[in-house]
Amino acid sequence: MDPACPSCGSEVERDFDYCPNCSQTLRTPPREGALSRHSTKRPSTIVLIGMWIIFGPVVVVIYELFRALPEGGPEVRAQIVVAAFYVAILFVVTRNYIVYRRALRRQDAQELVN
Repeated sequence: MDPACPSCGSEVERDFDYCPNCSQTLRTPPREGALSRHSTKRPSTIVLIGMWIIFGPVVVVIYELFRALPEGGPEVRAQIVVAAFYVAILFVVTRNYIVYRRALRRQDAQELVN
């Protein structure tokens, strides 16, 4: 059974945002800055794992470049800067992923309480 519009009482399908009879808003828009399951896609763990597989070896490269630093010149320093940039991106993406997943868990817990 489909829910009824709170304004006119006509039956409305569950996925409608507005009543087709009276144009009443049926869903409250999410708070600004709030996470919404309807408008955002959950981050994929496989993407994060893939990023670590692709960019993780850069950490080993940085280690090897630091070992070669005394013998190398400016080109080794430039390679270290580029490799450090990739590692920084990897850690920022990982941190953002973890923060987002924690926020979704908190939101899920709050929805269960309410």
